[in-house]
Amino acid sequence: GSIHNVSAERLTGNIALISQGGAAKSTFWFDDWQVSGSKVEVTEKQRFGPVLSALHTLNKQVLKMTVQLPPMAATDPQSIRLELAERGSKTWRAAGEEKLIVPGWTATFRIADWNSSQDFAYRLVYPLRQANGQLQEHYFTGTIRRDPVDKQEIVVAAFTGNSNTLGTFDARFAFTESTLWFPHKDIATNAGKHNPDLLVFTGDQVYEGRPTQPDRSGEASSYVDYLYKWALWSWAYADLARDIPTVCLPDDHDVYHGNVWGAGGQKARGLPKDGQYPSHYQGFEGN
Repeated sequence: GSIHNVSAERLTGNIALISQGGAAKSTFWFDDWQVSGSKVEVTEKQRFGPVLSALHTLNKQVLKMTVQLPPMAATDPQSIRLELAERGSKTWRAAGEEKLIVPGWTATFRIADWNSSQDFAYRLVYPLRQANGQLQEHYFTGTIRRDPVDKQEIVVAAFTGNSNTLGTFDARFAFTESTLWFPHKDIATNAGKHNPDLLVFTGDQVYEGRPTQPDRSGEASSYVDYLYKWALWSWAYADLARDIPTVCLPDDHDVYHGNVWGAGGQKARGLPKDGQYPSHYQGFEGN
């Protein structure tokens, strides 16, 4: 490929590589692109993945955790390990290992008889396969806080309706602060300043048309399309949720539908307004 020299004065901040289709609806693939120079730094704490998020709750001495990964190849390791350490200790002990649930690429942990009277540090260990075929362990860290039973008042941060954009990405989308709201840094940062004891997301963590049109085929691509939108939520809120118990409830748009009431469990044809379940999810049955 060609080499382009860019003056240092123009490189204050970040570098972004964007593929945006035009009228011809062209698609692009970037391969083996590299950035180098004395002004380029690698910040490991800003790495996104292979663990995208880890949501946990602690109730009646039972810890439950759901771990989200991106789509992994069948040749990649199919399990992830949870390790614990007492707060302030550097000694890690294995607490469990769970297989990935595919499709969905989640892993769920359940640990009973949890000591809820003290804080524990945790780390999720995933051995990601490198380009040379070797496995390299990657870590996602966080804290399981003690149960605040001695507090007279707890702080709950509640969220609903996590729309990422004003409208759907298309050839005319304007990438401005007034139209592109992801990654919601102002909301996440300000919520964290309140040091909440619990996070509650009451629904519509994703929207079917925000930022891209949904894949309603029911094929494997539908899973990847949904996971893309869920990954954006993980990007925005994983740093809060890694240290704070999190309740995450689905609503209508979380199943790519508006106004779901059930209608006796009937499947809808198309997207009617009577609240039936959309028929294009018959491909997701049993998963």
